[in-house]
Amino acid sequence: MKRCSLILFTGFMALQITSPSWADDMNMDMSGGMDHMTSGSEQPMEAAKGVKGVIRQIDRTKGIMTISHEPIPSLGWSAMTMDFSVKNPAWLGSFKAGQSIHFDFVRQRGAYVITAVK
Repeated sequence: MKRCSLILFTGFMALQITSPSWADDMNMDMSGGMDHMTSGSEQPMEAAKGVKGVIRQIDRTKGIMTISHEPIPSLGWSAMTMDFSVKNPAWLGSFKAGQSIHFDFVRQRGAYVITAVK
């Protein structure tokens, strides 16, 4: 009888500890920070608008601009230099290395793509 009670008590406690309501009572976040995870072909959306940067290099054959940009607080990014693809490769002819720009971008299929340039 004692063994049966101990087993029931242990099982009950295991359910209490792992239940979401227990986490709520203890003010704990049980989400595990998984809001960035997606299923299938979905990807988390990374995008920014009005980013200020300086063009360092343009590779017209690959359709890429290397840009040193200011911090992007909305993404938690510090200032850095990185490559960006462009939505419209014809835009590359309008810019030159050393030029300051403001641009918008999104992440598509693992690449950062400039969608607008000012």
